[in-house]
Amino acid sequence: MSRLCQWYKGRPDDLQFHATLGRNPAWADYQVLGPCYGAVSMLLGTDDILPVFVTARGCAVHTRFTKYAWGPDFGMTGKPLPFLDFTRTQVVNGMYTARQGQLRALNRIVTAKGIRLVVLLCGDDVILSGDSLEGLAAQLQENLGIPARVLRVSGISGANPWEGYDGALGLVYDQVWDTEVREGERQGVNLVGWKWPSRERDHDIGVCLHLLGQLGVTVNHVLPGGAALADFADSLRSRANVLWCSSYIGPTLERLEKEKRLRLAGHQTPYGFEGTRLWIEEVALALEDKSLIARGCQLADQYRDELDERKQKLQGKRAFVSGGPGRLMGLLHMMADFEVDVVAVGLYWMNAESRAMLENVFQRFPRQPEVLVVSPSLYELEEITQTLRPDVWLGGYQELHSCKKYKIPFVPTTLYVKSHQCFEGCIMLGDKMIRAMEGYDFVANAFVSAEMHC
Repeated sequence: MSRLCQWYKGRPDDLQFHATLGRNPAWADYQVLGPCYGAVSMLLGTDDILPVFVTARGCAVHTRFTKYAWGPDFGMTGKPLPFLDFTRTQVVNGMYTARQGQLRALNRIVTAKGIRLVVLLCGDDVILSGDSLEGLAAQLQENLGIPARVLRVSGISGANPWEGYDGALGLVYDQVWDTEVREGERQGVNLVGWKWPSRERDHDIGVCLHLLGQLGVTVNHVLPGGAALADFADSLRSRANVLWCSSYIGPTLERLEKEKRLRLAGHQTPYGFEGTRLWIEEVALALEDKSLIARGCQLADQYRDELDERKQKLQGKRAFVSGGPGRLMGLLHMMADFEVDVVAVGLYWMNAESRAMLENVFQRFPRQPEVLVVSPSLYELEEITQTLRPDVWLGGYQELHSCKKYKIPFVPTTLYVKSHQCFEGCIMLGDKMIRAMEGYDFVANAFVSAEMHC
């Protein structure tokens, strides 16, 4: 089976020749669980859907650790994540029957949380042994009195890391696919992306909701964003799905567009002035309302003086930028807004649209980056810091070590107090870059966020 390129290092203009579909039978994600974590985080981001892991006992410990390691960042720590663990002998022989104590515990969770759907997730150990979990799903459905479904998404291997998000989203929509929608009912949009349930004004979803409100666009549902199963059913009555994060681009959203007439907008995530303008244009096209473009330009003009003020300080500075296929494109658009010279780029979790989107955003720069690395290792990151010595580094916390070693100002872009999205987020990121280059340390303590002081 063809898989997306998982590693590349070289000039950006050579990526089209090297980072095409290749063969890699054992893709492994550096973020521990890869596709399976994408699936469980999407399900934990809902209100009345319960993911349940089915694994061997050692794998259960590993998976539980990951949930508690990453959960606080995305508001998931308080969500239940049950495990049905089995011995290696039971896994090898496909002997999956829940014990009475496990059934009683699940019943308590289902009753207390108002669960309406249980989703069984397999560990790699279960998948590799030739799982047959339909019998276990039937047992749970009979004992719990609600539907139980099986989702097979590999934990540390898979076609690409995005199949977990798409697989979970597709399974949920399959439960409500037959919802009747009358033609006159279609109104508003759904805001779709990653896992955060927060609607706080300073957070990504809150900023996007505010911008859509300023444009006069009604948002019916945020998905998953704490949505219930009934919300997914009602979301079929919207006119479009608008992405604020590209995690969910895949077969499910394409199927919704083709079969349910839910237009898809927001391939370019709303970062920076140009990126946000492109995002608004996609929304306008999906809703067939060109007046949104004019309103978007008026909103951008309100921040133009602030952009120019920060550009004077950042213009010509040399930067390294990294991120996933949504955030990276947005950060690059913001660097172009500030006329920053991007000398190196790191891309994690490449998806099918990454190459074309990179080519588009690189056209905004007078000079191409000297190096582009897909899924960079810590050794490659240190080589970049040592040889290119950028003036500022924008990336994830796993990249800060070499920055500290070589005293390069570091701005964390994966965890933050105030959103970097939309016009106002661009101003916020510009302020943080300036503060970092003036000596402020956002990561003096890697375990404590210092961004509230910015």
